[in-house]
Amino acid sequence: MKTTSTTKHLWSKISEWSMKAGAASARPVMLLYFVMTDTTKPRRLRTAIARKLSRMFSDNTLVPALIPADVTLSLSQKYITPEMEQRTDSILGRLTSLYSPFTFK
Repeated sequence: MKTTSTTKHLWSKISEWSMKAGAASARPVMLLYFVMTDTTKPRRLRTAIARKLSRMFSDNTLVPALIPADVTLSLSQKYITPEMEQRTDSILGRLTSLYSPFTFK
């Protein structure tokens, strides 16, 4: 999947929300984002994830719904690589250390 302005905008929304929500809530969402942007994953899965994340972080939503992310994450669990998990943990560690007294992992 090419990095487009829409993908960049979605990432900025996820990052901003992650700082507020905390690492435990943000981890499934970030993992889904990384599965969505991996071109080796099935297109149908990536499209489903893009729809879920777009709905969660649309400007019309006052509070992002976490349930769709959890359901989608459980369906895409086999596509998550150790590298995606390391990248997610690294990002969340940096974000949460700036805004909370604890760090992730």
